[in-house]
Amino acid sequence: MNQAEVTKFPTANEADTATVEAAAGGNGCDAESIVGLSQSLIEVYDNLVDFTSHVIERVAGS
Repeated sequence: MNQAEVTKFPTANEADTATVEAAAGGNGCDAESIVGLSQSLIEVYDNLVDFTSHVIERVAGS
Protein backbone atom coordinates (compact mmCIF):
# COMPACT_ATOMS: atom_id res chain seq x y z
CA MET A 1 0.00 0.00 0.00
CA ASN A 2 1.45 3.29 -1.09
CA GLN A 3 -1.35 5.54 0.08
CA ALA A 4 -2.28 5.98 3.72
CA GLU A 5 -5.77 4.77 4.48
CA VAL A 6 -8.15 7.47 5.64
CA THR A 7 -11.10 6.57 7.79
CA LYS A 8 -14.26 8.07 6.39
CA PHE A 9 -17.14 8.41 8.80
CA PRO A 10 -20.68 8.13 7.55
CA THR A 11 -22.64 11.36 7.29
CA ALA A 12 -24.99 10.17 10.04
CA ASN A 13 -22.20 10.77 12.58
CA GLU A 14 -21.81 14.44 11.73
CA ALA A 15 -22.61 16.85 14.54
CA ASP A 16 -25.17 19.55 14.01
CA THR A 17 -24.35 23.21 14.53
CA ALA A 18 -25.82 23.35 18.05
CA THR A 19 -23.71 20.40 19.20
CA VAL A 20 -20.55 21.89 17.75
CA GLU A 21 -21.20 25.26 19.40
CA ALA A 22 -21.92 23.62 22.76
CA ALA A 23 -18.68 21.62 22.60
CA ALA A 24 -16.62 24.60 21.48
CA GLY A 25 -18.05 26.74 24.26
CA GLY A 26 -17.16 24.24 26.97
CA ASN A 27 -20.84 23.58 27.68
CA GLY A 28 -20.71 24.85 31.26
CA CYS A 29 -17.21 23.60 32.07
CA ASP A 30 -15.39 26.29 34.00
CA ALA A 31 -12.34 26.41 36.26
CA GLU A 32 -14.47 25.86 39.37
CA SER A 33 -15.89 22.64 37.93
CA ILE A 34 -12.41 21.38 37.09
CA VAL A 35 -11.17 22.11 40.63
CA GLY A 36 -14.17 20.26 42.09
CA LEU A 37 -13.55 17.31 39.81
CA SER A 38 -9.87 17.13 40.72
CA GLN A 39 -10.73 17.23 44.45
CA SER A 40 -13.19 14.38 43.95
CA LEU A 41 -10.56 12.36 42.09
CA ILE A 42 -8.08 12.89 44.93
CA GLU A 43 -10.67 11.72 47.45
CA VAL A 44 -11.45 8.61 45.39
CA TYR A 45 -7.73 7.84 45.07
CA ASP A 46 -7.20 8.23 48.84
CA ASN A 47 -10.15 5.92 49.53
CA LEU A 48 -8.76 3.35 47.12
CA VAL A 49 -5.35 3.46 48.82
CA ASP A 50 -7.01 3.04 52.24
CA PHE A 51 -9.07 0.11 50.98
CA THR A 52 -6.03 -1.56 49.42
CA SER A 53 -4.06 -1.14 52.64
CA HIS A 54 -6.94 -2.65 54.62
CA VAL A 55 -7.10 -5.67 52.32
CA ILE A 56 -3.33 -6.19 52.47
CA GLU A 57 -3.43 -6.04 56.28
CA ARG A 58 -6.27 -8.58 56.39
CA VAL A 59 -4.51 -10.95 54.03
CA ALA A 60 -1.22 -10.60 55.91
CA GLY A 61 -3.04 -11.40 59.18
CA SER A 62 -2.35 -8.16 61.03
